[in-house]
Amino acid sequence: MYGQDAFQKYTPKQLYELFGEALAAYQSSGEVCAFSSKYDASKYGTPPKNLYTLSASEERGRQLYFGQAQCFQCHSSTAVPAIQAITQGKNTFTMYCFANIGVPKNIDNPYYQQTDKESNPHGYNPLGTKYIDYGLGSNPNPAPDGTRFYKNVPGDIPEFRGLFKAPSMRGTDKRPSPDFVKAYMHNGVFKSLKDVVHFYNKRNIAVDANGNEVAFDLRNGPPSGCTAIFPPPEVLDNVQNVAGLTPAQAAARGTTEVTAENGQVGNLGLTASQEADLVNFLKILSDGYTAPNPPGSGD
Repeated sequence: MYGQDAFQKYTPKQLYELFGEALAAYQSSGEVCAFSSKYDASKYGTPPKNLYTLSASEERGRQLYFGQAQCFQCHSSTAVPAIQAITQGKNTFTMYCFANIGVPKNIDNPYYQQTDKESNPHGYNPLGTKYIDYGLGSNPNPAPDGTRFYKNVPGDIPEFRGLFKAPSMRGTDKRPSPDFVKAYMHNGVFKSLKDVVHFYNKRNIAVDANGNEVAFDLRNGPPSGCTAIFPPPEVLDNVQNVAGLTPAQAAARGTTEVTAENGQVGNLGLTASQEADLVNFLKILSDGYTAPNPPGSGD
C-alpha cells in the first residue's frame, strides 16, 4: 500500500501514522467487522435479509435482550448515533461504555500464584491473593483528554474502581471446536454463556434453607440464614444496581439512571427457560454464516 521502500521514504513519525492508518483499515475490513452472523442474515439485520429465520427460542431471547434482560443498556449501539453512523446502521452489540457489574474474583487465575520475582521478573504479583484488579482504575495511561485513572497507586480514585469496557456480544459463542471451553468476563471466572446469563440474572439473589430466593443489597451481604448464589464482587465500588432492584422496581422508583439502583443486572427475574432463550439468541451473533458484509460493502 505504501510501497516496499516505505521505511526509506518516510520519517519515524510518518511511519507511526501509516501504521495507524493500516491498522484502522484492517479493523474496518470484513475480516474483523464481518457482520455475517445469522442475526445479520435475518430480517433484523441491516439491511434486512431473509437468509435466516430465528427459531422460537432465539426470537424470545431477542425480545429479552432488548427488553426485560436489560442487555441492550450496554451491549447495543442502536442508541448511539455516532457509532451507527460509522457502521451505517449495523449494531455492534456494544456501546463501548465502562461499567462495574460486580464480577467476583477468579480464584483459579494463575496470576495470584506468580509471586516469585526471580522466575517471573516482568510479570510477577507481589500481592499474591490480595491483588485486586481495579480495571480502568489501574490503567496507567491517560485518556485522550488527559484524564488520569489513578494518582499514585491503582484504585486511589474511587470513581474509576472496578470499571471495565463493555465488550461486543458478537462472537461470544465463536470457538474453534464445539468442545472448546471459553472463558468469560475480564478475569475468565465463568466458563459458559449459561453461567454468564445466570450471573446477570441472579447476582443479587440468596437462598434460604428451604430453597426460597431472597434479593439482597451487595453492600450488606445476604440475610442471616441465606447463602448467596454467587461470590461477592471483587470490587464493590461503582457496582451497577448494587442494591439489587428489579427493572420494574427501578422504573417505579425513577432510579433507572442511578448506578446503584438502575435494575440492569443482578435481579432480572428471568426463569430458567428465559435464561436458555437468551443464551440461544447470543449464539446467533457469531460471524461466519454468510460472506462478510462490512459497512460500505454495498450489501
